Amino acid sequence: MTPLKNLFLLSAIAIGACTAAQAQQNRRAIMQEKSIVIQKGELGDAPPEIIIQRDHKKMNLDGLTPEQDTRMKEIRTKAAQDIKPLKNLANEKRAHLQTLSESENPKQEEINKTIDEMGALQISIQKRKALAEQDVRKLLTPDQRLQFDRMAKSKKKAGWQKVSR
Repeated sequence: MTPLKNLFLLSAIAIGACTAAQAQQNRRAIMQEKSIVIQKGELGDAPPEIIIQRDHKKMNLDGLTPEQDTRMKEIRTKAAQDIKPLKNLANEKRAHLQTLSESENPKQEEINKTIDEMGALQISIQKRKALAEQDVRKLLTPDQRLQFDRMAKSKKKAGWQKVSR
């Protein structure tokens, strides 16, 4: 190869490496901004307190006391512990539904029953999330509650309410 080709090849490799590093840095910044923590728990069992990582301080609630902070963490941890088995069961039902649907002779009654069970699990998960949200709201002052409600509403609109899978 000529020296010019070598220089061009090395430049292309360097630019590619810089681009990849910058993309990874951007992904980390975005995840930190949204307070999302990715752990190996996404592939296995993560401690329940890792599952919900909505940092209320990043919500910019004015005048949050240390007691409120501690209590909010406890509420989130307890909700995550309650929701995790429900989500696991919902995932099992989803897999079972796929097995039923793709079988040689699918039985519509079993498919319908599994869909109903999945719906019931989703309702339970939503109710538990709503309970945790109301428990947090009870801790807040009227001004903090208004801020919390505004932020929660905008995050729900953006589809950010999905906590874990």
